[in-house]
Amino acid sequence: MSTVVSTATSSATPTPLTHTLEFKIPFENEKQSIIAKNSLSPDPLLKPDELKVSFSNDGNVLKITFRGTSDRMIRVAANNIMDNLKTVLECFEVFD
Repeated sequence: MSTVVSTATSSATPTPLTHTLEFKIPFENEKQSIIAKNSLSPDPLLKPDELKVSFSNDGNVLKITFRGTSDRMIRVAANNIMDNLKTVLECFEVFD
């Protein structure tokens, strides 16, 4: 039996995350803000070296911060998050 071990290294320096976008989204209460954060945050990023997304709660306000290498990268990620957030809000309307 043989084992193959593969490692990849890159000599290129990472591209700085120079673009930033921040959303502050108010909810009716802190519970909804926490549910939204927990629903949105588990999605893994496809290119973590080019985009970082962070979620935090401040009372009933959900704060989403995007940092990326380009405005296009942030726009695509923000559109995806907003689509998912719309689904969360529709669930609140039905189940809350």
